[in-house]
Amino acid sequence: KAGIPVRDSGPSEKFPQGQVSCAEGVLQELAGLDDAIDEYVERSKIQKLVTTELPRMRAGRVHPKYDILKKTGRTSSFGNSKKDKEPAYPAVNIQQIDPRVREAYIASPGMVLCSVDYSYIELVSAAQKCLDLFGKSVLAETINRGWDPHGFLASRIIRRFDPEFRFSADPEENYHLFMALEKSDPKKWKHFRNLAKPTGLGYWGGLGATRFLGYAKSTFKIDILKIAGSMPAALEMATMLKQEWKAAIPEAEAYFQWITRDCKDLDWSEPGDDRFCYQTPFGMIRRNMFYTEATNGAALQSPTAEGAKIAIWKLAKAFYDASVGSCLLGCHQTAFIHDEFLAELPNDDLLHERAFEMARIAREGMEEVMTKVKVSTAPVCMFRWNKDAKQVLGPDGRIRVWTPPPKS
Repeated sequence: KAGIPVRDSGPSEKFPQGQVSCAEGVLQELAGLDDAIDEYVERSKIQKLVTTELPRMRAGRVHPKYDILKKTGRTSSFGNSKKDKEPAYPAVNIQQIDPRVREAYIASPGMVLCSVDYSYIELVSAAQKCLDLFGKSVLAETINRGWDPHGFLASRIIRRFDPEFRFSADPEENYHLFMALEKSDPKKWKHFRNLAKPTGLGYWGGLGATRFLGYAKSTFKIDILKIAGSMPAALEMATMLKQEWKAAIPEAEAYFQWITRDCKDLDWSEPGDDRFCYQTPFGMIRRNMFYTEATNGAALQSPTAEGAKIAIWKLAKAFYDASVGSCLLGCHQTAFIHDEFLAELPNDDLLHERAFEMARIAREGMEEVMTKVKVSTAPVCMFRWNKDAKQVLGPDGRIRVWTPPPKS
């Protein structure tokens, strides 16, 4: 299709005439830009169900394995390799479980799965970074006021794309007018809030308009091309969304200038090929990066990775060190997925206390990095691992186990 970039892998020993690359990284860049490519990716996922997901589930109980450190400061998970003909136990890459089989992962008898996740933690991280660099941040003010940052950005986006929305020139009043749509027009509210998510997260990573289209569809299932009706209109819409994001979060422009001005890695840069570097909150130096790696890593990835590692260490001590004296002693960590903690808790009278203690420890660990921006966590209890699960409180204010609604 016109306007869609295609990466030619160039001549090689295997392909002397050169071919169009179908490597996973290239396909991710093209996600959402071409129906044929999207169909190929979806069929590949179906094949993965047969060759990867289903066989490893037959073991009955699986155990994640982890690398300690990646370039971003994050961990990665991996399973048994083909060389492990007789592994000591079946292992899975728990951080990349196919969503279609996630509900096959269940709690042990008498136990409940408790998931603790952070609310928009990457935006919290970006706000903290800007406070550290510039001493002020509209995004930090928004989060610290208890506002929904996705809703705040959506309250600007809707003024640009919905002539029926009766907006206010005052940002605070306009925010509340938009948030009121959750009750009066929930469909419209959800549409624009969902549109704000890839906008508010993707552009921090220095995305251009074309890459943004793929990011929005592959990560958030938002098809800008379908909404706009044509590739030129989609690119124009992506550009307008970026303009609204920069207007809503003015410190973003100063952040990009800081990357360009102060993060140049002179030892690795060459004429026409600038490379970048940065230091994480706890002193790790990351070097020889492309621009988008630096913008995304310095503001979003590395700080949250370090905060989450502090939290997982504190949780481990609560689970397994009797000297800590925690009500979580004897419970089991089952998975760590970047910024989500999954554990098995007994389904007994102390479920509420244990779930909220788990959330408190996770929050306090992250607060050692996010020192000036509010960190929020919410425990969710379920019998089957489900990303759609939500916190349920009974009439007494105590946590209950979430169960999925019946399918119609």
